[in-house]
Amino acid sequence: MNTQELRVDNFKQNISLRASEVDSGFSRLKSALTIFLYYFCTLFVNLILSIIIVVVVEICRALGLSIDQEVVEALSMTLTYIVTILCLIPLFIKVIASDIKKFIKSPIKTILIVFILYLGFLVINNIYYEVIEPLFVNIANKLNLISEETINLKQTSDNQASIEKYYAHDVAKWILLPSVVLIGPLTEEIVFRKAIFRIVNSKKNIVNIIIASITFALIHTVSGILNALLLQLPTNPDLAFEFILLELIYSIGYLMAGVLLS
Repeated sequence: MNTQELRVDNFKQNISLRASEVDSGFSRLKSALTIFLYYFCTLFVNLILSIIIVVVVEICRALGLSIDQEVVEALSMTLTYIVTILCLIPLFIKVIASDIKKFIKSPIKTILIVFILYLGFLVINNIYYEVIEPLFVNIANKLNLISEETINLKQTSDNQASIEKYYAHDVAKWILLPSVVLIGPLTEEIVFRKAIFRIVNSKKNIVNIIIASITFALIHTVSGILNALLLQLPTNPDLAFEFILLELIYSIGYLMAGVLLS
């Protein structure tokens, strides 16, 4: 190879590297925007809808009209999920289209993998909630970190408690069902298994999985931690500490789910 050919070859390699770096930078920027939109929609859009609900409920009560607040709250959550997914899909439309093409090429293989993972998820989920979580809670109780009264008062995370409350309602559960079964998982797939993976962008996939799973666990317990800090800490610091510790114990279940889903 002469000098001129070597220079041309090096030039092509440099151009390729630059294009790769630009693409990686743009991908991370888009992923960061995805996470921002996710938080904006789930926090601020939900807040705006909650304010509207309060106003509507008060107007209905003033007019003597009966309104089921749990139904309205479930509708608000569903609308929040819809707004969120509509904001996120355009940013990952190519990736989603690629996943759909892969599924079309080998649907039986994909369904089989998902089915096996689902069974694995159920087994791990049952083991955790029946054995591991009660063990951690019992240890914390034996160490006098959490009282028996607090455990009885808070038997699950705030996130899980809110879902169970709506699912106990005959109408609200059907309003929330599409969000919990389809829209919510798709949103979390985009945010926690695509956007965060691209931002971390580690060559060791285990690093991507760990960071994504920790983030997944914390996002599902942050509401309970914030409630403890804002509502309990000013008046009862000990109870706030116990609530936060319980939320962290409950987050381990989400952490394990996040690892399996990743």
